[in-house]
Amino acid sequence: DWMKGKTCGLCGKADGEIKQEYYTPNGRV
Repeated sequence: DWMKGKTCGLCGKADGEIKQEYYTPNGRV
């Protein structure tokens, strides 16, 4: 569940930008 916390923290910093990168098939995870 360590990834969950990392993603959560990132989302808090740049919800829009990070979320987009995570949901786009860019290979950036």
